[in-house]
Amino acid sequence: MKKKSASTLIYFQDKARRKSLIKRPRHVNKEKRTSNIITTIKLIGLFSMVGVLLWFYIQYQPLNIKSVEISGAERFVNHADVQKIAEEKALGKNIVFLNAGNLQKAIASNFLAAKSVEIKKVLPSRLKIIVTERVPIALILPKDGKDFVFVDAQGFILGLADKLATNLPVINYSQPVEVGKFVEAGAVNYYFNLIKALDEDNVAVSTISSYPRYTEFYTGEATQVLFTNNQNPKPQVKIFAKMLEAFKAEGKRLKKIDLRFDKVIVEFAN
Repeated sequence: MKKKSASTLIYFQDKARRKSLIKRPRHVNKEKRTSNIITTIKLIGLFSMVGVLLWFYIQYQPLNIKSVEISGAERFVNHADVQKIAEEKALGKNIVFLNAGNLQKAIASNFLAAKSVEIKKVLPSRLKIIVTERVPIALILPKDGKDFVFVDAQGFILGLADKLATNLPVINYSQPVEVGKFVEAGAVNYYFNLIKALDEDNVAVSTISSYPRYTEFYTGEATQVLFTNNQNPKPQVKIFAKMLEAFKAEGKRLKKIDLRFDKVIVEFAN
């Protein structure tokens, strides 16, 4: 048998290699085409789903705010006015993108009688606004003496009051007041700190009047007492109570005592 030369063997080996190279791309291309078809089908399905969801959203707008509920606005905050502002700023807006902080500030700035305003988003399309009103702790009788008004702990004038319908304490205030405005800073707190201090030292008083720089009150024995508003009332009450007790022991009756200055001024009844 005649042996094949080296060049002939190389020829056949090269020919076989070329055949294998030709066959392999056909198999790979088939798999690639199948993968491309599957990917295309998936993309078409995805776009179809997105289109359906988009159509549903445009048609029904499920996340647009359709109702606004107000609670807590009863006595000093007008329910209808809060409703109007809230609906103007929220109805028809997307509940997800609605800036609740801006809405809260808008309501709080327009209704100072609200101590706090809370906004709650209730998916898919409802908004709840919870108003907490300020609480009156006293009545103020202003300088003109015409009408009593409610005041809260921060000195905010809430509205007109019927003195006969409440047992809140009365502050005689030397300045005019206006509903929806604040009285002088610290005036109400000073008043209640004074009441507390007087109770602790068992000092009975009849009337208390507040002025810009000082507070005046009368004891149950008709002694006129003047305190400065620049100092805590508690130490002033301590001084007054000790002096009152000492003068009583001496048989003297006070007509007036003034603690507004470094030197205490005392007047005795005849």
